Amino acid sequence: MSAQNAMPLPLSLDSVVSVAGNHYTADLEGEMAILDYSAGTYFGLGDVSARIWKLIEQPCKVQQILATLLDEYEVEQTQCERDLIQFLDKLYAKGLIQIV
Repeated sequence: MSAQNAMPLPLSLDSVVSVAGNHYTADLEGEMAILDYSAGTYFGLGDVSARIWKLIEQPCKVQQILATLLDEYEVEQTQCERDLIQFLDKLYAKGLIQIV
């Protein structure tokens, strides 16, 4: 296997991401719990993270997610972009999302 195949795909603003796998989600009044059946683990998401999860229930460009967050929350664009990419990278590393 080549080194390129062993590395995860890099996320960019042009990447399209969506929820992956078999998960159960529960809305907890603005926050969200995600149960990953395959790993037998669960994850708690705060309000902004839960909003991102809702946006990626259908395939969505990272740029569209960023634009929505900038419209809905008072946040500086550079900070929002950095935090969004880091969050999506974590979800990807745990197998919760896919890059399509």
